[in-house]
Amino acid sequence: MKIMNHQILSRSFKIILFLLVCSIIELSDQPFEKKWNLDIVYIGNSITQGVQLEKPEEEAPPAAASEYLRHQSGVGNVEFANQGRSGFTTVDYLPSDAGALSEVIAAARQLHKDANRLLIFTISLGTNDSAENGPHGSPIDHADYQKNLRRIADKLLSEFPQCKIVLLQPIWYSPNTYNSAKYMSEGLARLQSYFPELQSLVLKYSQTKPGQVFL
Repeated sequence: MKIMNHQILSRSFKIILFLLVCSIIELSDQPFEKKWNLDIVYIGNSITQGVQLEKPEEEAPPAAASEYLRHQSGVGNVEFANQGRSGFTTVDYLPSDAGALSEVIAAARQLHKDANRLLIFTISLGTNDSAENGPHGSPIDHADYQKNLRRIADKLLSEFPQCKIVLLQPIWYSPNTYNSAKYMSEGLARLQSYFPELQSLVLKYSQTKPGQVFL
């Protein structure tokens, strides 16, 4: 089951990210024929981190997606940093002098040193936010979920004005999910209440930061 889940998640990351990169390239002021060199920073939880995999540096969804992109038309060199952290919520990534987002920013600066490369942040958070209890700050209601994501995205856009941000809709789970954290049907309902918030947030950014934030 772990292998199958990993394969499905990696395939989903590959397809979604490739389509979004194509959209970003088409909206840019550079000709599509140009091969874009990409620096991608992945933000997320245990799914992004690949915490249960034997070789997450090679097998986690960010590694698989980045490798897939390297072989697609319109894409040249791809480098990435996996900043996924098991159990983390949007609360853990809120801007602070010390914490996860400061580590993300440091990793991005280390990765992205050439202004001619395209810097992309992908943010896959929400599954842990929706839990009944367990993860930091949970349960997080839909309004606070959007506020937290906006604070995270605003900070990244402030630090890296030319970057692109991809917000990934958190992955659906079954109503009887209960591991070290309790999710269940209440958590699933909360998770699904996040989906309109993501759409609303991207719509707001389309007006204030056109061409920079995608769903």
